[in-house]
Amino acid sequence: MLYHDSYNTLLIFIAASMNEPPVNDLQILYDPQCPACKAYCTHIQKTLPNIVTLQSARTDSVLLQIATAAGLNLDEGFVVHHGDTLLSGAEAIHAL
Repeated sequence: MLYHDSYNTLLIFIAASMNEPPVNDLQILYDPQCPACKAYCTHIQKTLPNIVTLQSARTDSVLLQIATAAGLNLDEGFVVHHGDTLLSGAEAIHAL
C-alpha cells in the first residue's frame, strides 16, 4: 500500500496528464487475453456489477500508470485498486 498523501499526488498528476478523472471506485486491472484472468474478473464484475470496473492492462490508463509506478508486475497477476490501496497477485484474489 502506498502512503496516502504521495498516492493522491501521484493519482492526481497522472489523471491530469491523461485528461481522465481520478479513479475512485473498485477497479481490477487485468489481462483480457489471459483466459483464466478474463473468466475470473468477468465473474467478479457480474457478481458486483455496480461496484467493480474492469480495466484492460493492454490499454494505457491512469490505473495502469499507477500500478507501474508502484512497481507492480502485471505478469504475476491482476491488480485491485480501491481508495488508496493497490493489491496484486494473491492479495488481490483474497481481497475479492
